[in-house]
Amino acid sequence: MTTPRRLCRSTLLPTLALGATLALGACGDDPATELSERLAENSLGGEVDIDRDGEGFSITTDDGSVVAGTGALPEGFPDIPLVDGPILSAVAVDGPDGDAGNGWAVGITAEGETSAIVADAAQMLAAAGFTADETAAVPGIDMAQLSDGDYEVLVSATANGDGTATVQYVVSPRS
Repeated sequence: MTTPRRLCRSTLLPTLALGATLALGACGDDPATELSERLAENSLGGEVDIDRDGEGFSITTDDGSVVAGTGALPEGFPDIPLVDGPILSAVAVDGPDGDAGNGWAVGITAEGETSAIVADAAQMLAAAGFTADETAAVPGIDMAQLSDGDYEVLVSATANGDGTATVQYVVSPRS
């Protein structure tokens, strides 16, 4: 699937992974945040700024920024249909010049089996003009990749073992 490969090649995804771990561990403590920034700078080889704000955080590097939080869609999230359920996580990725809209990720808890959830999500996206590109499944995880003229959407559902699933939408502009 092209979306995950393209995102993984970006320097923002490693920044997000490292920064999220460090920022969440910092818990707003000034010395811990400074240490987290220094560790990230040493690991990534550039300037890193980590800021916590309530339930979310932001990470800014020379390559762009990532803003993450919970409870609401990230700023600039495109108008695409999502399955029903509470938003667990939301991430927006900006480019090096602060240009918004380089990518988004949203995590939602939904009730049901992973295959039915992904099928419903794909059907909702198809009704909104998206075309199915690929689907895949392994035990406990189902995925579908769809696209339209503007965006690529990767939707996946992972079973939580209690009749619910964590649904992840990764949305990126088409190149």
